[in-house]
Amino acid sequence: YQFTMQSELRPAIIHPNGEGFLQGQIVTINGTVGDDCSLVENATISYTLTPENSPSLAFTCTPTTNNGYVEEDGWYNCSISTVNRPKGNYTIDLSASKSFYQSNTTTKNDAFNLGNAPSLSSPAVDHTLGGCGEEYVFTVVFSDLDFNTNNLTLWKSVNNATWTAVESKSVSGISVTVEFKEKFACSDLLSGPLNYFKFNTSAEFG
Repeated sequence: YQFTMQSELRPAIIHPNGEGFLQGQIVTINGTVGDDCSLVENATISYTLTPENSPSLAFTCTPTTNNGYVEEDGWYNCSISTVNRPKGNYTIDLSASKSFYQSNTTTKNDAFNLGNAPSLSSPAVDHTLGGCGEEYVFTVVFSDLDFNTNNLTLWKSVNNATWTAVESKSVSGISVTVEFKEKFACSDLLSGPLNYFKFNTSAEFG
């Protein structure tokens, strides 16, 4: 009698892990292939990236179809361009095979999000001269074409170098005017008297 023993390959997707990327950027996928004992080298692998809202537009990253590929010590790192790829959340599948091993595939849902950068425009303050304890109204126009929830923050500084967060708001939408009201303390006058302000925003996917 003869028999062949096979070990099962165990692929794993390490990165990305829910991060956000801008449409058109290079996305790098880091994965490993192992067995019962250790990481496995020289496996044949393929990453499939599937837009969850448009599964028929899935594409692959492989050793022969990529924008950068590095394989070393059981790690399989593949980079791929997202130019003209659909926006939204993506699922990644990693398939692995090798002689004398059972082939296997692993899946990571919501592995990353592809979208547009949010934008801020028309920053303004209702008046530029006043005393301590006086209320100022700061406004900025916010847009996120993907309608992701953003954390929009007003910052202040007395030297235009060291900044302190004043207030943050959760916002989403397109051409939304966001308003902050702030009363400056006498310490702001004494440290200034000139005060600077700025806004920044970050989407839920970074």
